[in-house]
Amino acid sequence: MANTANSPANNPPRGECRQCWYHAHASREAHANLGPREDCPQCVAHMGGRHPANKIVMAVTGKKNRRPAAVKRPIALAAAIIVFHADVLVAWVAGVLCSIVAYGVLRVPLLMTAAMAVVAYLGVWLAAGPLCWGPALNWSVRIRRWGAPDTVYSPQPPVDHVAALLAAPPLHRAPARKSRSTGPRPLAAYELVGREPCWRCGEPPVEGTHAWDDRGDFQLLSNHTFKCRSGHGWTNSTDGG
Repeated sequence: MANTANSPANNPPRGECRQCWYHAHASREAHANLGPREDCPQCVAHMGGRHPANKIVMAVTGKKNRRPAAVKRPIALAAAIIVFHADVLVAWVAGVLCSIVAYGVLRVPLLMTAAMAVVAYLGVWLAAGPLCWGPALNWSVRIRRWGAPDTVYSPQPPVDHVAALLAAPPLHRAPARKSRSTGPRPLAAYELVGREPCWRCGEPPVEGTHAWDDRGDFQLLSNHTFKCRSGHGWTNSTDGG
C-alpha cells in the first residue's frame, strides 16, 4: 500500500504516538535501513510508554477552531442574559407600546401616560414572571453551554505494565541509627557505696567508671570498672542495668 498523507499510517487516532503508530503500520518503510535482527533505536526509545508529549496526538486547536469559540462565547452570554430576563423584556416592551399608543394616538397627558406605562409594565411582569421562569432558565443554560468551548481531554500515554512489574523497585534507605554508646565517666563516691568488693583482697572499690555500650536495638550494656586501695581492678557488665 502506498504511503501517502491520507494513509492510515500517517493518521493516528487521538491519544496515540505518531512515531509508534507509523512504525507499526508502515514497518517496511520505517525500518528499511535496518539490518537483519537489528533493533530500531526509535522504537526502543519509546518502549515502556516513554512517549514525548509532542508525539501524542491531541485535539486540533488551531486558529480556525479558536476564532469561533471566541465569537460564540460573548454571543452566547448576551443571548443567555436576554432569555433569562425574558419576562422583564416583555414587560418593558408592553410598557413602551402602551405609552406610545396612549400619548401618540389617544393624546393622553404625559403624567397619565407614564402612570399607564408603569401599570402595564408591572402587570405584564407579574403575570409573565411565573410562566417564563422555568423555560427561560432552561434555555439560558442551554445557550450558555452552546457558547462554552469543548473540553479537550489529553489521555496519558500507555503504560507497559509488564516492564513496570519487572523493573526493580526504588531503594528506600532508612536513616542511619543513632548510637547510644557513651564514653567512660568517673563514678562519684555515693555511686561506689554498696558495690561488690574486690574478688582478690575483699576491699570495697575506691574509684571507678561507667559507660554505656550499644549493641543494637534490643541490647544496651552497662559497663563498670572498679579499683580498690591495693590497686586491683575488675569490671562488671550488665544488660541495661
